[in-house]
Amino acid sequence: MKKQIVISADQLTDSHVEQIVQACEGWASCERLPQSLSGAPLEEVLSYTDIVVGWTNPASLLSSAVSVYLCGSAGYEAYMGIGLSNKKGFQLTNAGGAMGATIAEHCLAMQFALTRELPLIFTQQSQRIFQRCWNAQEIGGSTACIVGLGNSGRELARRCRALGQKVIGVCRTKDRYHDIVDEVFSSDELEKAVRKADHIFCLLPGGPETKNMFHRDIFAAMKPSAFYYTASRGSVTNEADLVEALNNGRIAGAGIDVFEVEPLPPESPLWAIPHVIVSPHSAGLSSRLNDRLTKTFIDNLINIRDKRPLHHLIPSETLK
Repeated sequence: MKKQIVISADQLTDSHVEQIVQACEGWASCERLPQSLSGAPLEEVLSYTDIVVGWTNPASLLSSAVSVYLCGSAGYEAYMGIGLSNKKGFQLTNAGGAMGATIAEHCLAMQFALTRELPLIFTQQSQRIFQRCWNAQEIGGSTACIVGLGNSGRELARRCRALGQKVIGVCRTKDRYHDIVDEVFSSDELEKAVRKADHIFCLLPGGPETKNMFHRDIFAAMKPSAFYYTASRGSVTNEADLVEALNNGRIAGAGIDVFEVEPLPPESPLWAIPHVIVSPHSAGLSSRLNDRLTKTFIDNLINIRDKRPLHHLIPSETLK
């Protein structure tokens, strides 16, 4: 019997969808639905669907026939703690591999912008002020601390090393990734790790284990000359504590792509703090993203067809 696949990814073009349909020819039937579909109409479709590609309502997956969900996002915290870990045979993958390189490049862009004082230069340009900047720093020879060595973190580590930076990694265990970082600390050693760094990058997933992991004590442990960057999930950073650290000069600046509340409210003090880059949750976006997403989806659909392990599979216990 043919598998039933729903493609729910509005951003994909007709050409991308056709590539997916062709990859499934002969063993699965594909149906495209708008991401906005919800309620009874969505639940009716999911009652006979085996595989969902893209994005769908988390709660609707629980009582559905869906056994595999190929999520189009790197983040998956919306699917945690709702019972999917108890759904027999259910598998969820994310699309971190499609966004890792772009997120790494975005982090580097923020790092270069802040160290070379580009926000100040852009302000001067808008005011037609020709004034040289004397406080710009150099990246080569500095120390980067990358907290979270998933796909994006590993991509960033390789690039930081190529720029001549020493790279510290922070992850759950210390016995991995010595091939791409100079030193590894466990998550319990976060405060010790950030003390040594000039640039701290947070690339941790969301969820209960990482909520408010960057708080007042961690910011206090950083060098006053250090810069903080986050491009994963806003829940990992205590925003009030970050604002306090910036306003009190405990750290030199920040590049922030994700926030506790999105869109970032107009009244947020982050908009107006000097040496802060507010980026609208766009680190993973690029003109080539849909091509990579489509390839990621197709690779895993072929793995399903051939009964091979899925790429970027999220462990069931992580969904608890």
